[in-house]
Amino acid sequence: MVSGSNEQTLLQSRVDDRYRGRVLGAIGTTGALLTLLGMGVASALGGRLGAVAGLDLACGFWLIAGVLAVALLPGDASVPRCEPGGLYAQGRRRDQANRA
Repeated sequence: MVSGSNEQTLLQSRVDDRYRGRVLGAIGTTGALLTLLGMGVASALGGRLGAVAGLDLACGFWLIAGVLAVALLPGDASVPRCEPGGLYAQGRRRDQANRA
């Protein structure tokens, strides 16, 4: 739940308004297709490997994904930080802040 809200927040704040629908649609479609692929692979290999080996394999994939994410993360990620008393806390909209 927290991961999904973080993802949505970053996407909505970092993607230009013109492309937001396309980007969110592409991410949703990709996620659905990968879920379908994962279900197909799990059902094909589940009977052969067994439940414990399947869970071990899934854990290994999560571990590899985490290591790759940390390794490929840029050193100076320029993600805006939310600070108390910032522009959003004062009630100013993002487009008004960009004009100022």
